[in-house]
Amino acid sequence: MSLPLRISIEEYKRMEHNMQGICTSCEAIRESTEPDAEEYQCYSCGETTVVGVMTAFDDGIIVLAEETP
Repeated sequence: MSLPLRISIEEYKRMEHNMQGICTSCEAIRESTEPDAEEYQCYSCGETTVVGVMTAFDDGIIVLAEETP
């Protein structure tokens, strides 16, 4: 996985619904993360570089990809 992370609209909605964020250091997915979170601690690498899915989208960390047939 490499940033920016390309995800489908459905994946974005799932991440938002499940309150997941992404670590900008190690790219791990973190649970229990508000959609607009910034600087949450990553459970994988320990850095405080986790952002919520809305913040990640706004900052270009994730981009929405079209579904391929």
